[in-house]
Amino acid sequence: MASIALIVATPSQAFAAPAPDCSTLHSRVQALQSQANTLKGQIDAHNSRAGGVDRTNAGAVGAYNAEAQQLNGQRDALQAQANGLQSELSACGSKETAPAIPNTDGSTPTPPAPPAPAKPEVPAKPAPPKSDAKPAPQKSAPAQPKPTAPKSAQPAPAKPQPAEPAPKQSAPKQTTTAKPTGVEQRNAPMQSKVNDPEYRAKYYQKQGSDGVIKRKPGSGVDANGDLVPAIRENPKKPGSFVESHSSPTVRAKFDGPAQQRAPTSAESSQMRESVAARNRAVGDVKRLKAERATQQKTDGKVDPRTESELKDAYRRQTTQGEQLGEAAGRQAIARDYPSSKYDVRELTSARGQSGAGSPDQVFVVRPKAGGSERMVVQEVKGPSSKAGSRIGLDGQRYEQGTRGYLDALIDEMARNGDPRALSMRSALNRGALSYRLVKARVSGDEWAGYSVRNFDIG
Repeated sequence: MASIALIVATPSQAFAAPAPDCSTLHSRVQALQSQANTLKGQIDAHNSRAGGVDRTNAGAVGAYNAEAQQLNGQRDALQAQANGLQSELSACGSKETAPAIPNTDGSTPTPPAPPAPAKPEVPAKPAPPKSDAKPAPQKSAPAQPKPTAPKSAQPAPAKPQPAEPAPKQSAPKQTTTAKPTGVEQRNAPMQSKVNDPEYRAKYYQKQGSDGVIKRKPGSGVDANGDLVPAIRENPKKPGSFVESHSSPTVRAKFDGPAQQRAPTSAESSQMRESVAARNRAVGDVKRLKAERATQQKTDGKVDPRTESELKDAYRRQTTQGEQLGEAAGRQAIARDYPSSKYDVRELTSARGQSGAGSPDQVFVVRPKAGGSERMVVQEVKGPSSKAGSRIGLDGQRYEQGTRGYLDALIDEMARNGDPRALSMRSALNRGALSYRLVKARVSGDEWAGYSVRNFDIG
């Protein structure tokens, strides 16, 4: 099986020294036991969801099985550590034993056995002298039993259900019509995809009498793993297309009012240049939009240089706004979970950045005085940014901050191999995940702090 990135952290020096360090064995046994307990909780939470998996939904089934594969990889890695630790315990003459690593099928785990003593080598017998006599015919070796295929090590739901829930009917399959289109190769937003003729030709049927353009059979998911939505022509702009929603977008709800946080003098000083850069970009956008309108009115066309400069100004405005949002998110975490009371660790994607299909910020916080750790997922926004949305696992559109949005986001992360997906799902199922909105605030040329609001995800 291919190696899968693990969620459980392992000390870099643990279980890897060539010679056993007998003085650290007890603490290492305790550390491994803690990791085994965490893994058991993740396995139990995963298996408990088996009955609720929609077996007709390819995305839901895929997410469940992706979690199973990750859990399997974690289990194998911890078992290897337990075996190595048991060898060191035996070498040091310790009566302590390495922890038993939980099985993914829920059965009782077996503690790692100490290594068997090495058998003394038997001297090889001298070869008999060569003879012209024909050797006696040897009996054919008994037929070796055929090796049985190893059982799947993926975490299984509670017996007797299988580890991977099999869909009751064929799940939507990605179309096999040619290679990914240009917009798919760029992983463009869905709005750009549905307005690309090549994409529509690949995934959509002819327009129906009700104006809706449905996807082709077998085209439930595109090359980027996105659900292909039904679309219709935009009545306000003929020739362009928009998603056709059978029901309105599910809007986010909040757990209480927004909390306004004024900045400290140090924070204001730190953010002054970033605010100025964002304001310059906003001013350039306004100026160039006015120039474009004037050129269009007087000359009947727009100077290509103006179009290029306006495009760059929009890009700078977006980038600077995102940076203000990122800064606001980190200031919020530092204030709500001060280092004097909490151990705080930020989890980043493999690319080290946020973006489409990835949460803005993910933190793990643990009280230093003792207690369970929590995961804090933040949607961070610049001063003028709006909430986004995505199609949920049930085909409904959900706004950022809803449970449907978060479930679909974790599903996409799992399909993309993001190792944070499993930890987020486990924390969400345990009720140990906080989901909140942090929005940057600017007043003229000054940093005005931020607002924090907790989403109500049930």
